[in-house]
Amino acid sequence: MLSTQGLSTIQNSNYSRNTTVTDLDKITMLKGYHSVCLYFSIANPMFTKEESAHLVTFGYYMQYMDDLEDFYEDKLENRISSIISIDEGITEASRLLIEAQPDLAQFYDREEYEYDFVWDKVLFYHKAIIFACKAREKTRLLPKFLQKWIITTKEWTCRAIPFIYVAPVDWVD
Repeated sequence: MLSTQGLSTIQNSNYSRNTTVTDLDKITMLKGYHSVCLYFSIANPMFTKEESAHLVTFGYYMQYMDDLEDFYEDKLENRISSIISIDEGITEASRLLIEAQPDLAQFYDREEYEYDFVWDKVLFYHKAIIFACKAREKTRLLPKFLQKWIITTKEWTCRAIPFIYVAPVDWVD
């Protein structure tokens, strides 16, 4: 996990002059896969290599979704990713989710895992993040004073009711 996180330095645009989209995809996949395996192994002391083998595509999807959510934050901090635009990122994220589903079902579609319940939660998460990203794109088209008002209102609301926070609504000057 630590060596994979070390690859993240490549995503700093100061160090990434020769980094290709394929390199970025590989970093995204490794970071996601290792993160998901780490989280699953913490939650399940009986976590096995067999189980981890079914999490490669799901980990990739989860990290890609994180990168999609952090698209503008990464730009502000001069980090690069394989996501070129929000619209293309949404399309790719949906493709990655569809690709991950058979791997997950092959291992987890058993009664003891309540697969259908969990898969429904994954779909809800996917739709919520996509909705938030689309809302953020529409917000970015508004005048700056309205953007600031929306952000301030959202931050206040999230402090009052923290469970409603989904994704940052931000802008790039």
